[in-house]
Amino acid sequence: MSVLSLPTPATPAAATAFAPGSRKLALLRPVDRPTLAHHVAILPLPARTLALVTGNAPGELPADAVLVRWVATRLGALSTRLVAGVNAAATFRREAVGLVALGPAPAPAGEEMLVGLAAAARRLAAGRLLPEPAVAAFQASLAGLVPSGSSPSTAKVLDDAARGGFPVPIAALAELLGDPEAEDGALKEAAFRLTAGGARPGADALAGIVAVAREVALGSS
Repeated sequence: MSVLSLPTPATPAAATAFAPGSRKLALLRPVDRPTLAHHVAILPLPARTLALVTGNAPGELPADAVLVRWVATRLGALSTRLVAGVNAAATFRREAVGLVALGPAPAPAGEEMLVGLAAAARRLAAGRLLPEPAVAAFQASLAGLVPSGSSPSTAKVLDDAARGGFPVPIAALAELLGDPEAEDGALKEAAFRLTAGGARPGADALAGIVAVAREVALGSS
């Protein structure tokens, strides 16, 4: 049999392609903790984002105060474990499952928070501000998560994040975090592009980004 007549092997790239509009992070930018703390301080946060990070819900937020506090606790737990170097995917998975089970709008977009957190964590691990094994374990915990009643695209964005692929607006902001060469205006513009006026899901993705960046930069203070 001629080699030319053999079946053509499947192309691995085709099976592992990210969703349109998603890509890997560019991780060559410098990063340092003082700059990260400055960025956390100046990021423009919609009321929705601030509530999900701090647990303090303004009256206009389309979710009750108990739920907002619950979400903030979950984001805080994930961020604290990343900083502590926890490297068991199952530990992260328990929190992730709870967040993706929150349901459709107006509930907080748990999958978006997880993707934002993963992007920021990957960026900070590249800058050695987070332990690489912990970030890898967290990303692995996102693979195969399928929120109840979700669309295939929701499961896809979580699987992409597990493999290091993120929607462009999330990636663009994450890449600037902690970069002493990044202008404040560029950081703010990237945040505005992500949140698009403070609406779900961009504002919720920003909550994930801010939660881990804040924990790395400021700790529990």
